[in-house]
Amino acid sequence: MRSGLLALILLLGVSGAQELGIPVPPRPVGGVLDEARLFDPVPERREALEQRVRALRESSGFNVYLVFVDSLIGRTVFEESLRLRDSWLEEDPGLVLVYEVDSGKWEISWTDRSIRAEGLELPASGPSEVGPRKRVAIMSRLKALPEPTVRSREDAEQLVATLLSSLEGSTVELPLPRRHFGRLILLGVGLAASLLLLAMLIAASVRRADRRAEDRLYFPEIEVGERLKAPRGGGVVSSRTFGPSS
Repeated sequence: MRSGLLALILLLGVSGAQELGIPVPPRPVGGVLDEARLFDPVPERREALEQRVRALRESSGFNVYLVFVDSLIGRTVFEESLRLRDSWLEEDPGLVLVYEVDSGKWEISWTDRSIRAEGLELPASGPSEVGPRKRVAIMSRLKALPEPTVRSREDAEQLVATLLSSLEGSTVELPLPRRHFGRLILLGVGLAASLLLLAMLIAASVRRADRRAEDRLYFPEIEVGERLKAPRGGGVVSSRTFGPSS
């Protein structure tokens, strides 16, 4: 019931923005949209953020979009982050962070992919996904930061730096780069060949040891007479014949 009510509220918020005729800005190529011109005095810091966002996307496939606005009219920060997420990401793994400079408020909308199986809707996971537990850990870390002050670039940078460092660490389950698959295959083939060679060497050593044992211990076959009617008696025997005396 609560989830349905929340979905209805979010839908009304997004539709309200559409009714106001607020266009969706184009997706920023560098991953940073600074409508508040927060980084105009220090463009090198914006470039540094874009480099980190690009490196994260290239290494993990996880998309991050950072949006800085002065103030929002007719919609909340969360509604704006949801609207941009649906437009920019669709089903691609990633998130959109919207930071309202005039109030210091911020919200993050994550991509939620799901699959349907036997009437149940389950979260879809992949090598580039951030699981629910990891999301909670990241959000807890962000909310533990001091509350941002109004129009503070330093506070905004601290928030973004904490988010990116959490994603750059072990938080995101990074997929193995494709070029490493060939190395793993070659390593597996080499390991299998080494084991086969070792088995062949052991078998050859065992056969060689058997041959040496046969050469060292030789048992010739000889014919021997019977002793006391024992076919296997062998040895040096003497025979006695008993008959009637003459």
